[in-house]
Amino acid sequence: MTAADGADGAFDGAPDRNRDRAETLRSAVDVTGVVSHGADVAAGATRDESAVVDMLDVSEVTHTTGAGDRFSAGLACALARKWPLEAALALGNACAAHFVETGETANPRAVRSLLTRRG
Repeated sequence: MTAADGADGAFDGAPDRNRDRAETLRSAVDVTGVVSHGADVAAGATRDESAVVDMLDVSEVTHTTGAGDRFSAGLACALARKWPLEAALALGNACAAHFVETGETANPRAVRSLLTRRG
């Protein structure tokens, strides 16, 4: 993001600021939706909704390269099933967190287990 689009700065742990940045960026570039996934939060905005979801804490960092791919896969899966944006971001975060913690791609049982432990 750039200062020119009015959405400059990193996404961080401030939900309202992250939501505003995602909404501003989506509007500035006139696209259907945007998502930002970072170490602390995932934020997104579509024309109809916006959401911010905290990243799940992991007990150990095993592997980080590829975590964004797992996030994207979880997000895409949820959006294809027409889940609300907040739930889609949460699934993406769970898939990424599982990979960071274990170095393995999550299956549905692993995601449920991770969310149960954290919930």
